[in-house]
Amino acid sequence: MISGVLVLASMIFGCGNSSTAMTDSHVEAAADEIAWFNNVDAALEAARQRNVMVMVDVYTDWCGWCDELDDKVYTNKAVISFAGEFVNLKVNAEDRGQGQKFADRFGVDSYPTILFLDANGIELDRIGGYLPPESFLQEMNRIHRLPELFAAAEANEIGDEDRVLLARYYISRRNFDKSISLLEPLLESLAEYEKEFQGSVLITRGEAELYRNRFAQAETYLLRIYEGFPEFEESAKNLFYLVFTRSFSGDKDGARKYFKELERRFPKEERMIGIARQALN
Repeated sequence: MISGVLVLASMIFGCGNSSTAMTDSHVEAAADEIAWFNNVDAALEAARQRNVMVMVDVYTDWCGWCDELDDKVYTNKAVISFAGEFVNLKVNAEDRGQGQKFADRFGVDSYPTILFLDANGIELDRIGGYLPPESFLQEMNRIHRLPELFAAAEANEIGDEDRVLLARYYISRRNFDKSISLLEPLLESLAEYEKEFQGSVLITRGEAELYRNRFAQAETYLLRIYEGFPEFEESAKNLFYLVFTRSFSGDKDGARKYFKELERRFPKEERMIGIARQALN
């Protein structure tokens, strides 16, 4: 169903589903390296003492993208610096020990997967697959802000842009009701905002419906962007979603229309185009 294909979109750089156990509890690192724990309990205890999140790199020995992450991302100076805001943990998902149990517990079956846990070991978010340094750093920053956003939303003191950011987070966690409740005040006064922000609100609202397979409802928001904001920054994603809504509503001709426009206007979005093509089959 659509959820499986959209998960594929988010996991496009990940490795699919052999291993040596790592037994040291903590790896000392130079100032220009990330200091990694290799023991889950020790990492969580350190996080509780510092009251910070744990960033967990779940890897396997055979995963090429895991090596890319080590070589190109974890060596980036900005990433190394920001990693100091977390307790950092590496676990081998196939070590036949604590790493494998950890991966099973969190349902990790593609690699690399980077989990972000609170100090009690509860998952807040994850990065599925490889991201280049700049994108990885953006995700680190977004996830690091989550506790701040939770508190602001609880106090009803959250800013408009942060409402959209948190709504997208809740969509990724399949909490659609919370996402929609955050967006409703913005939709009620949508015309008061600049067009680019209107588009962000509409596409996020459309995503909330799309990800629970409510295609007609999703289209009411996606078409408002298509018809009213042709230069919207996320137009490629909007066309991508429209391919799915039309295809899974049984309108293959309509799906092909949006697919052809996606190919014509955004030829560099090769992965997006490749995944959208699957919806036509």
